[in-house]
Amino acid sequence: MSISPAISLNRSRWSSFQRGQSDEDVCFTPDGGHYSHLFKNGQLPLLCKGASCCQPVDYRKETMSTDFFASYSAYKNYRSPSLASKDIARFDAEIWKPAEFSVDMTCLEIGSGTGEFLAYLAGKGLVNFHGIDQDIALKEVQIPEVSPRFECIDVWQYLEKSKDDEFDRIVLLDVLEHFSPDEGFRLLSLIKKSLSVQGKIVVRVPNASSPWGTNYQFGDLTHQTAFNSESLRQLATACSLNVDSVFDQKRGSRRRMVTDTIVHKFLSWALLTTPPFWGANLYCVLSLK
Repeated sequence: MSISPAISLNRSRWSSFQRGQSDEDVCFTPDGGHYSHLFKNGQLPLLCKGASCCQPVDYRKETMSTDFFASYSAYKNYRSPSLASKDIARFDAEIWKPAEFSVDMTCLEIGSGTGEFLAYLAGKGLVNFHGIDQDIALKEVQIPEVSPRFECIDVWQYLEKSKDDEFDRIVLLDVLEHFSPDEGFRLLSLIKKSLSVQGKIVVRVPNASSPWGTNYQFGDLTHQTAFNSESLRQLATACSLNVDSVFDQKRGSRRRMVTDTIVHKFLSWALLTTPPFWGANLYCVLSLK
């Protein structure tokens, strides 16, 4: 946060305020007849109009003038999922085997979207699975096998109300990038409290280290954080979670995957600086320490 030079507040007093050691409110320079005040102990900022009453303001809304989630369903054009054999094989290779799933496990998917992965779980024979997402429009596209196990709810509300529930596997596919680093830390910290002793978290994000990941990362204006394998490890470490594995997603036909491998090997030989993983998306499997 920048401070106007016109504020009669020296640096030492500002530093003590940031550390929560000051009892004073900080008055900023006038801006169109408004004064901004900050209070210690993490309270929300306030806007004042002269002597009139102060009203709390959420500065996240002030700085983001457009709510892109309001038009998200139109942008995504939600449709009910239809799993082909290649989709089942992909989930087997990318999630089921690396995260050591079994049919007797309990599973929670956060940000389950149209329910594609939930439909996969139902097809594998899982009984105890649950999916949540905040977009009410998604309720209409859940298939009958999944619909009773889908809940439209804010993730923070859900984690608060179900804090005594326990899951063997918690899955976040293309979800974590929608949160800021601080929110991602809070999310994983809450999630790990809902894991069973041998539980695992499966995360998929766009690979910001790869040139092929930029289309996924920057193709959605609601994405707030770009991740690569190192920043995923950094976040996991901050949350006191083990990183069991990190790997990139392999997509396309067998011919395309062979072509990708050849091209990536050549680029790794030809270039001085190369990404640890070339795939457009990254998977990360986490567990409790």
